[in-house]
Amino acid sequence: MTLNQQKNPFADDRAELLLELVKGKKRFWELKKIFKSPATLTARLRQLESLQLIDRELVKGSRSKVYYYITPKGQKAAEAYKEYIEQLKSLF
Repeated sequence: MTLNQQKNPFADDRAELLLELVKGKKRFWELKKIFKSPATLTARLRQLESLQLIDRELVKGSRSKVYYYITPKGQKAAEAYKEYIEQLKSLF
């Protein structure tokens, strides 16, 4: 169970990733706080990327960096998820 799921029983880790990326571009290590396992984070990032909800940017240099960011489609999904959570909260 992720930290957010302890606070919100309706939380989904993929949605948590989208909501984190709404705040701006993030590197892998910045997203690790959502997951205990780097393998799980990698799998979730690949899932969201295959659905075109997020994308990544490779910045080449002496040490290449990869940034993940939300796409317009992902932005819409994140907004819909926020509305869904607010509706659920209003029921309790």
